[in-house]
Amino acid sequence: MPSKSDYEKIFNKIFNTDIKWSKLSKEELAQLAAVLNNPPESLTKTVCANVNNTKDIIKNQLDDVIDTITSKARDVIQNWDGPLIKLAKKIIKEE
Repeated sequence: MPSKSDYEKIFNKIFNTDIKWSKLSKEELAQLAAVLNNPPESLTKTVCANVNNTKDIIKNQLDDVIDTITSKARDVIQNWDGPLIKLAKKIIKEE
């Protein structure tokens, strides 16, 4: 069985933390190691749900940014004049 300091090193490496895991009992550290080695389905579902929620939030934010940029570009093209704007208008009409 690993020592308390071994558990502490391993857990801090896994979680990228500097927690004094050795304050827990050796039995508690072994239980934590067992859970990490074979996580319950509920933990896996929670982590996966959080990842999916984060992906949805990022996608929505990117969609909002794209919509804003597109809207601003349309405003510039419609309200300004000049050689680059005329070129942009030609390109848009061709598509």
